[in-house]
Amino acid sequence: MNREKQIFKNFIVSQANEFAYLVAKKVARESNENFNPLYIYGKIGLGKTFLLKAIENEIKSQCSDLKVAYITTEDFLNELTEAIPEKSMKHFHNKFRNVDVLLIDDFQFISGKHLLQEELFYTFDSLINKEKRIVLASNRSQCDLDIISEDLRSRIISGVVAEIKPPEFETRVEAIKKKSEELEFAISDEVIEYIATRVQNSIRDIEVVVKKL
Repeated sequence: MNREKQIFKNFIVSQANEFAYLVAKKVARESNENFNPLYIYGKIGLGKTFLLKAIENEIKSQCSDLKVAYITTEDFLNELTEAIPEKSMKHFHNKFRNVDVLLIDDFQFISGKHLLQEELFYTFDSLINKEKRIVLASNRSQCDLDIISEDLRSRIISGVVAEIKPPEFETRVEAIKKKSEELEFAISDEVIEYIATRVQNSIRDIEVVVKKL
């Protein structure tokens, strides 16, 4: 989906994701220590990255002076490992510890990585002490992460944890209709019901099917 379309009004809200949606929207609009950090988790294709991007786009449209950084865990690790031999850790720290909002995707990849976890802890500590916002998205719950540092675990669970579950039938139907309208492609009610019945795991899978049609 194009970046300009990854905004809150385009997110399909249901019982399966309503809490995550509402909290993400609140985090995008105000800084609140009770929601910091926000940890969103759920299976692949349920809208976690969409919500991160929606937060980013909302803040940039409403508060353009705020610094927002979106990065995947893998890219964060790559930049960290490149900074060490180049002796550019100061630049690395300035990049991620002086933002107003830090959004990290695919957070499940921190499991078992000691150096990464240590750096993330100090980054989180710095941002939270300055009342900056942190949002994490993961395919695994916070309890299923292999976290070596208890300090980091404590930081993660000190905020709000929001699970996104697979979409209900009605939500799947809405997703099919919305995607078909976006592609200007008419689908009969019979076919919509058939797709919604067969494709149950994620919105992303539904969108792929509609695109193929």
